[in-house]
Amino acid sequence: MAQEFDLVIKALAERYPAHFVQLVRGIPVDNVERLEKEAVALKRE
Repeated sequence: MAQEFDLVIKALAERYPAHFVQLVRGIPVDNVERLEKEAVALKRE
């Protein structure tokens, strides 16, 4: 379930970046520059 939630949030943030920033920060924004900053987590046992 958590992975599905993560994918939904990523898709929404990619498609509507200014709206997503406004929702999270609470302030209106005009321009949002998207940077690819994906961090890969490794599962260790």
